[in-house]
Amino acid sequence: MRKTSVAIILHGLSRNGIDMLMASLAEHWDYSRFDVTYLLAVDPGAPQLTEEKVRASGARVIHLHDLDRGRWMLWPFTLRKALKQYGPFDAAHYHMYFLNGINAWAAKKAGIPVRICHAHTISHPNEGKISRRIYKKIMRRLIIRNSTELVSCSGQAGRYFYKDHAHQVIFNGIDLEKFAPEGETARKRGTRFITVGRLHEQKNPFFLLEVISELNRLIPETTLDWAGEGPEKDAIIKKIQELQLEDTVHLLGDRQNVDKLLKQHDFFLFPSRYEGLGSVLIEAQATGLDCFISDTIPEEADCGKCRRIPLAKSAREWANEITEYIRSGKTMQVDPNKLGRYNVVHTARVLMNLYAGRDAE
Repeated sequence: MRKTSVAIILHGLSRNGIDMLMASLAEHWDYSRFDVTYLLAVDPGAPQLTEEKVRASGARVIHLHDLDRGRWMLWPFTLRKALKQYGPFDAAHYHMYFLNGINAWAAKKAGIPVRICHAHTISHPNEGKISRRIYKKIMRRLIIRNSTELVSCSGQAGRYFYKDHAHQVIFNGIDLEKFAPEGETARKRGTRFITVGRLHEQKNPFFLLEVISELNRLIPETTLDWAGEGPEKDAIIKKIQELQLEDTVHLLGDRQNVDKLLKQHDFFLFPSRYEGLGSVLIEAQATGLDCFISDTIPEEADCGKCRRIPLAKSAREWANEITEYIRSGKTMQVDPNKLGRYNVVHTARVLMNLYAGRDAE
């Protein structure tokens, strides 16, 4: 029987949530029934964090070109050519925010019968600009006209992307066995916070550092480990120095062993300005960490171990609320039914049904 050929179209295979999700899924595709190709918007030879793992799983990985320096204008033609060159494909699954309008158009022009747009965010830093609103309107129209399936990682992300058009929520899967708690582990002294994510304004980095500065005043030997890279790194280092947090905040860079890192900490801190879902928040809860999160994060991400704090509150108010909770000795309990929705095996099965042209469930 002929295999179903699938093209997965991504910005790259970095540490961000979308890329990590698709890298994790690479280990769960049924390669006896599917040929899977990852088409990346990165230059040939550009190192990718999880590319080796994806290739070892059985998928093909193709680098096309980066989108910087105006090269995004070449993307429609590059992608259409690649879909013809490396195909034919039976399904295309694209994950590039509103640039998915171009991806949907190219996939339809390439004659791909199943075309799946995946929404992963609920906002953008340039949301208020007229140019951004025009861009979104055009791309949304292309997405709706040229996609056969509309899916999202949360209800909020779906409404942001598709407005009132029908769509299906498919929860971002994680390897629940990998992130399962391992019982009591040896911990260093002090109260150890961790956050995971790009060094980017979306993650509210300067507010996060102010919260840690306030916590350091209230709780002796507080530390924050931050796994991730991003464009705000230099500014974050400067802020760390201004707040005299050099011995408190540790920038770890991109890490693949996030499961092990999470298990070495006491609490997860996640004051993002916006998230489509926040897959790392699911991972943190799966390891057993209590999480302090902003009220902008979709409710679907709360599996029982999240304390939501309004972003309207000051850093000092955040620190006071977190300190009060820690000193109470309480702990939140994970809801196994909610957490179970995020099993990567289930996510892979749902997506493979879509790729094969069957109902998702």
